[in-house]
Amino acid sequence: MKKILILLLVIFCRYSPVMCQANYEPLQVGSEGAAELKKLLNRTPDELVSKAAPSRLDLKPLYVAVNREVKQIVMNGNVLYGDSLTNYVASIANRLTESRPSMKGTYKIYILKNTVVNAFTFPDGTILITTGLISRLRTESQLAFILGHELAHLIKKHGEQSFVKEYSLKKQFNLTSVSGSNAFNVLMHYSQEFEMEADAMGIELTSNAGYNYREASSALIATSFNDTLYDYVKLDFKKSFSSKDFNVDSSMMKKNADNISIGSSDQNGNDENSTHPNLDKRTIAINEIIEHLNSTPSIEKYDSSLFISFRYKARMENILVSFNSGNYVESMYLCMRWLHFYPENTWLQVMCARNILWLANYRPKEETEDKSRKNDNYGYYCRQLEGFLGKLSGSDLKKLSYSYIKSCALTQKKNEELTFYVAFVSDFYLGSGISRIYFNEYLKQYPHGKYAGFAENKLK
Repeated sequence: MKKILILLLVIFCRYSPVMCQANYEPLQVGSEGAAELKKLLNRTPDELVSKAAPSRLDLKPLYVAVNREVKQIVMNGNVLYGDSLTNYVASIANRLTESRPSMKGTYKIYILKNTVVNAFTFPDGTILITTGLISRLRTESQLAFILGHELAHLIKKHGEQSFVKEYSLKKQFNLTSVSGSNAFNVLMHYSQEFEMEADAMGIELTSNAGYNYREASSALIATSFNDTLYDYVKLDFKKSFSSKDFNVDSSMMKKNADNISIGSSDQNGNDENSTHPNLDKRTIAINEIIEHLNSTPSIEKYDSSLFISFRYKARMENILVSFNSGNYVESMYLCMRWLHFYPENTWLQVMCARNILWLANYRPKEETEDKSRKNDNYGYYCRQLEGFLGKLSGSDLKKLSYSYIKSCALTQKKNEELTFYVAFVSDFYLGSGISRIYFNEYLKQYPHGKYAGFAENKLK
């Protein structure tokens, strides 16, 4: 009977990944990943030139620039390799290139912890996919198309072609760099053409690998729309923040945060000054290709629950990268947004508490008070949260952090971090007379905890 129950639990977790995502362990770069990133930092442009296909032009300037750019990205410290998420994405890329043996060993997939929705390919075979992009997609087939598009840039050598075209334009227009309306327009035309060509080959690779190639246009839309249009999650500040210690209405006598202007980019506008064709143009082209394919698309042949579990990891990493970069409003918004989907997630509740604590004590003025600042990653509702917090006085924000963290600790009993945060937030809001009670409570529950030294010092 016990074995049957365990089996049922495993099946439930496998096919109900959202319900089982009650916690999170952040991704780490292991020894394999550290060695690979070190190799990237130590390589020289000459190594890249020696591996490149013969060309009538000296490609060294191209690879000097590529090497410098890749190194800069790695040095920023947000690149993952050798971890479970990177390995998963790489396995999809390998599946896409099975029918092209010549591609083996010509590329490497890396994950960039960044909330921006993006994927980009360098001529040396470095392909970076952001956690922001993965977190927006709906299916593994959509991710496969994105990867197919990036691999197509390599197969078609678009990076080298762009370099050659820029070189010829400089020579033709006698310029030290590509500028001037004629040269610029020609270069933009070729860049857009490469994108359309990559879309077409991306569909071909996706179809050949057995994925549902009809997901291509959905993938494009998912990565183009802003947060508001894609995942409609309106934050209820009263429900989220009100408690017996904090009344949202009385703290919000000023104008409602709904009056913040909504800024959005025109995805369907004029593309003459863009490296990418506009969304309408790309979607129409993709649908034309799909309509002319003779094969019948497969129905998500690969395990969708696996994709959902890795998308979950990307979403949690976005919270961490926002927090670690000091963007506490964005991190807080993402915590609250995903708690809507994963309400039992302890890690999310701890991160919410951590963000509100940092906002109350160390908030940069421009983060909560500059209403003209636009958040390009998460749109209207993130700016609503920004506006709400910006309207609170410093005292009210500290009061909010105290009541919110205390409420979280009561919900998640026996959580070391939240127990400590209650003591910490009590100290700066109510003073040592009250905080001593909570620091003592923390030490009683966690005498050898990671904050024990801090708590003991506070009680001296």
